[in-house]
Amino acid sequence: MNGPENPSAEQRAAAARDTALREAQRLARDTGAQVVTRPVLPGGPDIPDVEPLAGAAAARDLQLACHRTARDYIARARQAGHDWTQIGTALSMQPGGDQSGATPADAAWTYAAGPPETDAPWRPRTFTWSCTACQQAIADQGPDAGPPPDAEPGHAADCPSLAAKTAAWDAAWAAIDSEWEPGQ
Repeated sequence: MNGPENPSAEQRAAAARDTALREAQRLARDTGAQVVTRPVLPGGPDIPDVEPLAGAAAARDLQLACHRTARDYIARARQAGHDWTQIGTALSMQPGGDQSGATPADAAWTYAAGPPETDAPWRPRTFTWSCTACQQAIADQGPDAGPPPDAEPGHAADCPSLAAKTAAWDAAWAAIDSEWEPGQ
């Protein structure tokens, strides 16, 4: 049931758009943008707004700040032990949607680390976060980078979080190996 305590995706999107518009207008006004009027609809009543180019620039500034804020929360989610699939699902990322990727995990990874074409080919793409278990900076290489020690370089050798992730990885592969039959 949707309501004030559990808004639908559409309600959340409308609230975010309203907030973004108000904040873009406020930022534009605070930096000296001229206030103009424009019709709500063609032939309709006029409403106050900021000059369109100043509004567009302020909206772009907000977009960049929001992306940075989202990345900060993604880092906190990784610190809290959430994997890339959980993050992609929480961000409502779909394969082939607004971010490239075959899975929600891939899409979340691309959103956080940037598209692959932004990286130098000799340097792996990483997303940095701090492990709360070993207090080390982790250069996360994404959901498809292999076993945890390879995918998350930077953990201390005795990190309990890395040990738990490695044990889960090994158990998952052991289960796959036990089901495999030669000739498949």
